[in-house]
Amino acid sequence: MSDGNRDPATKNAEDDTKIVPTFSLDELNRCKVQLLGRGAFGKVYVINGFPSLAVKEIWLNGQPDRLVEITKFELEALSRFSHPGVLKYHQVLANGDFLYIIMDRYYGDLKEFIAKYRKNRKSIPREVILSILKQLVDALAYIHDPTKADVNGNALPGIIHRDLKPTNMLISEDGDRVVIADFGLCKDAQHDGITFAGSPPYMAPEAFIHRKTGRASDIWAFGVIIYELATLELPSFSQHWEPEKAKEFFVDEWKPDLSPVKDEFIREVLEKIFILDPAKRPKAKELASLLQASDTSGDKQQVQGTVLETKCMSLETALKDANVRISALERERNIMSVEIDVLKKELEMKSIKIDALEKQFTRITEALEEKTRQLKAEMDQQREEVERWQKELDEALKAANEEIASLRKELTTKSTRVDALKQQLADAINKSDKLYQLVLMKDSSWTPLMCAAFLGDIETAKQHLSDKDKKNSDGDTALMIAARREHENIVELLDPTDWNGVTALMRATDRNDVKAVKALIPFQTKRKADYIKINKLEMYEGTALMVAAVCGNTEVVRLLVEHERDMRDSEGWTALMHAVACGHADCARLLVGKEVGMQDEDGKTALMLAAENNRVDCVKLLLEKESGIQKSNGAISLIMAAARGHAKCTKLLLKKEAGMQNKNGLTALMVAAQKGTYRVYKVITRERRWYARCQETDCPYEGCK
Repeated sequence: MSDGNRDPATKNAEDDTKIVPTFSLDELNRCKVQLLGRGAFGKVYVINGFPSLAVKEIWLNGQPDRLVEITKFELEALSRFSHPGVLKYHQVLANGDFLYIIMDRYYGDLKEFIAKYRKNRKSIPREVILSILKQLVDALAYIHDPTKADVNGNALPGIIHRDLKPTNMLISEDGDRVVIADFGLCKDAQHDGITFAGSPPYMAPEAFIHRKTGRASDIWAFGVIIYELATLELPSFSQHWEPEKAKEFFVDEWKPDLSPVKDEFIREVLEKIFILDPAKRPKAKELASLLQASDTSGDKQQVQGTVLETKCMSLETALKDANVRISALERERNIMSVEIDVLKKELEMKSIKIDALEKQFTRITEALEEKTRQLKAEMDQQREEVERWQKELDEALKAANEEIASLRKELTTKSTRVDALKQQLADAINKSDKLYQLVLMKDSSWTPLMCAAFLGDIETAKQHLSDKDKKNSDGDTALMIAARREHENIVELLDPTDWNGVTALMRATDRNDVKAVKALIPFQTKRKADYIKINKLEMYEGTALMVAAVCGNTEVVRLLVEHERDMRDSEGWTALMHAVACGHADCARLLVGKEVGMQDEDGKTALMLAAENNRVDCVKLLLEKESGIQKSNGAISLIMAAARGHAKCTKLLLKKEAGMQNKNGLTALMVAAQKGTYRVYKVITRERRWYARCQETDCPYEGCK
């Protein structure tokens, strides 16, 4: 997008001979009246009373501080550019998140100029094209030049425009003047940039392929503009290329199709520009020299006149800048003159006030001196009395401090003794409380080990370990007593966790010691043993709940289920799976509401284990909740029961899984036939015949649906 700086109802900036004033923010806000247009980087407004000027408003909200500072710095540098082919930035103002740029105002842009000829189906005259190109390339050479300076001799940076296109080139009402505008994507011309910026139809191949731009990229864009002026159309290769497509199209032997360009000289210029290697493209200065030598009449005087005209325009621009500075200085001088007059009047008024104040000050000073003499005499007398009182007070305070220090020392000693007595008393009370409880509970059946377990006396307990299996009249062992009293160290002493991680709770579970389990639950739930052997069953990473499930200890399962539910062993088995595999339906009934639907490492469920092991009661228990689930290999409970010849389980499972197949496309009937399980084959066949009859009736049997 261009700066939006155009209006067909106004003349061009170069036609206005008035000096450009310096605006304050308040003046600018009052004069900014009508929106001219919107660009990619802001809005452009008319400045009321200055038809040759426009103001561009840039909103910086949300931009990083570093980017804001760089933007301000670049705009300040651009405001010092002075060339007839570069849009003049007269002034840059900042106000919070907004920047305001005072610039020249133009009739329209080059895109509208080309569109007008395209609409009328007329070619742009050759001399008009060359005039436009000479102005643009001269301005581009100025922009790229890193050695240029402003009117004060200060160095100016060379920059890369990176978005050259007809909408960024403003043109005068008569079409004689063209300037480059919209420097929103500029960067230092001394360094190539890794970026993706610009308008795709005017971007060079290296921008698409390598995300890289430089001065040569501006030259490519200038070539596209030349082509568009000569043909009123874009080249066929000007489009938005994806990197891979661009690599395939712009190969080393690529040459542009310039057949639509009829002018031989312009075609030769484009052949020099449209080269894939950026380093081999001509510089802007070289193109400027080439175009200046293109006069078809060969009239050197006309060429020299064009050069002189360009130099005159440069001098006019520089003169305009000087006049702006002179106007600003005169304005500041007038303001300062008014301020000086005001200050003189204020000084006269203040001199009168100072004289009156001096007289008043003299009177007050004399009165104060007399009063001071009187007060001094009174204060001398009072000071003597104060000094006497101070001395007496210091002596009394010293004696008091000594007494306080003595009392504090005595208090500290007594406090320490009191704290020690308090601790002894607390220990005695605690011990007496335990002894009292022990006396209440103890009878002749209590061994010394039980008493030590009750009191938490581990040293005494170590001396009587031989009594650890004895029970008192209540049937309690020392282990149970220690557990109830929350003496975990005594518990570990009496029934230590072995090197496999098997705990006292697991051993109590194995022997179905319900009382011991109840006592040990607060300490040893949610633990896993590396290895547990129960009868012939081996378990890795098992829990106390799994041990109870394997042993069929229903009451222990009831105690542990809320503490160790959902835990798994090394193969992913749950307590429910162990209970089902061992055929303990009562235990499974307690666990089904907590662990139903879970699968082991192979995707096997509790129902599948029941089907494999012919646990009919367990199949009935799990049928409604786990039917239809498949293992990782596609196997289902029905197929497992059929493969092992479990006819009763097969008949139950047919109600839910009839017709289902494994990943090999086999049904339970096919598997029964393969395995030779005749009874199962017969059951499935009979059920299938019943299914066929049910198709003719409203059968409630789920396997028929």
